[in-house]
Amino acid sequence: MNHSAIRIWLVGFLMLASRAGALDAALVEKAKGGDVEAQIKVGIAHADGDGVAKDPAEAARWFLKAAQQGHPYAQYRIGDMCLSGQGVAKNVASTMYWWRKSADQGFVLGEFNLGVAYASGITGKANPAEALKWFRKAADQGYAPAQGNLGNAYFFGTGVAKDGAEAVKWWTKAAEQGDVTAQNNLGLVYSKANGVPRDFVRALAWWRLAAERGNQQAKNSIPTVEPLMSEAQLADAAKLVTELRAKIKQP
Repeated sequence: MNHSAIRIWLVGFLMLASRAGALDAALVEKAKGGDVEAQIKVGIAHADGDGVAKDPAEAARWFLKAAQQGHPYAQYRIGDMCLSGQGVAKNVASTMYWWRKSADQGFVLGEFNLGVAYASGITGKANPAEALKWFRKAADQGYAPAQGNLGNAYFFGTGVAKDGAEAVKWWTKAAEQGDVTAQNNLGLVYSKANGVPRDFVRALAWWRLAAERGNQQAKNSIPTVEPLMSEAQLADAAKLVTELRAKIKQP
């Protein structure tokens, strides 16, 4: 399932889950009968307090039922709850188990979370190579945070040989989806010729876009390059900002 398909499914699914107002008794009966989609909707209702009082334990119970039936979204959600200890006892091993189940089905959020888990070492020791593997899987599905993290890995040489050009490639993919950190990173590397030829026009364009979204580092960096640029370069940067703004998919 690619990232666009997942986004459409999640948006549609969550809208359906929240449409009814009071929690539908018929929906609960379907969930009790083993309908996995109904189980997830009931879980979401209890997690969000939608039509029923918020009850993390009840949410976890329904997500677990759906997860045990193999639903990747439910596996991702119960993994989250096991990590935070919300509604269930905190259990990192269970988190890793359920996220791996979700990720093994190609569910992008499961893949990404598994990458974060290995990168941060929540099990006790970081595993950069394993993190890279799961970030790549999520990045290949178009998930911007994973693309940004993959760019970071190549830039710093974390779990892989340093490769500035590869870092820029993945940051650009993330930046074109509106990832502000990736936009700022591109400004930095283009301004310093780090992995790419120095290009103040591109540096300024990416920093302006990141600054528009509130990135303070980008705001602080803009005055460092503008005095170094000709009027023609400043005009080119303004034109590029307009082009990129029209192209960028906002997250």
